[in-house]
Amino acid sequence: MNTQIENASSELKDVVLSFESVNSIDSSALHMLEEYITDVRKHQLGISICNVKGPVRDKLERAGITKLLGEENFYLTTYDAVNKTSSFTSEEQVSNRDSHYILQHNE
Repeated sequence: MNTQIENASSELKDVVLSFESVNSIDSSALHMLEEYITDVRKHQLGISICNVKGPVRDKLERAGITKLLGEENFYLTTYDAVNKTSSFTSEEQVSNRDSHYILQHNE
């Protein structure tokens, strides 16, 4: 993961993780997520998580991920997360169609 961050374009400012397909999460994944958040922040990038289902969010809370990331970095939808990241000013708000493209383009 660290190599992906280091090789990313200098234009990259924020990372948005969509948990739309995540129905459960185990302790190994929680540990990796914690390391990933730390790595992303070491590179002065913003990070947020969206589309988290209730049971997964409960596990993130119990594992301390919510505290590490900050409640303000959790969003209900991908659209909200992309529009509220620091990379976009109010004049540069992306449309719902564009947020899907951004996700596909950066995978």
